[in-house]
Amino acid sequence: MKPSKLVAPLLLGLLGFTVLSVILALILGQERRDALLDLHPGDRELNHLIRGRDLLASSVRGYAVTGDPHYLDAFQREMEAARSRERAAGLPAAPGLAADETALIEAAKRNADVLAALESLALAATQAGDRERAVALVYGEPYLAAEKSFTEAAAKAKDKVDRRLDERVDELDRKADLAMKAAVAAPLLSLSFLVPAWLGFYRRKARRRPADPTPQRQPPSRRARYRLRPSRRPA
Repeated sequence: MKPSKLVAPLLLGLLGFTVLSVILALILGQERRDALLDLHPGDRELNHLIRGRDLLASSVRGYAVTGDPHYLDAFQREMEAARSRERAAGLPAAPGLAADETALIEAAKRNADVLAALESLALAATQAGDRERAVALVYGEPYLAAEKSFTEAAAKAKDKVDRRLDERVDELDRKADLAMKAAVAAPLLSLSFLVPAWLGFYRRKARRRPADPTPQRQPPSRRARYRLRPSRRPA
């Protein structure tokens, strides 16, 4: 097939490849957003769970030691906020969480329930005036052991969620970047192929051009001009 006849199919093929590469990059970008939306709620609520538990522990301990009602107000506000978040997010079965992540969150929540039970006893003891018992409850071995178990399980769950999210986003970023590079490279490849093809075609066309059939008239030589000059006759 002549190069001139290959130009149109090649251009159409490369144009189609470019369009498909751009579409693929857009699809991968949407998958990236979906991955973030899928895992972000679970990660966000897990952060709320960890921070909320720290606030509850510091509030109940402050109330047990000082009897200051401001600590009690802070504890009660955080407890209500935690219940609202849990109802809205559905932890531990939040969307996007894997089975092992959910199991770790369930373990953390079991320890959080143990802490909440001890905190209720400490609050009641403080309100009854028995702050010594309240302090023993929130600084005793059962409370410290449950607090440690909660922290470890929650930290492991967060580490797994963050790592999985980062790996998924990095994978989609690499694929989208590759698709965009392919979309940019396709026109360059087309030029690198088509320009030499066009040049070769026109060179062959120039070599095949027929010679001019009209004979070239040579100018007469000096001797011929002398012979052709008319002789002068005497008057």
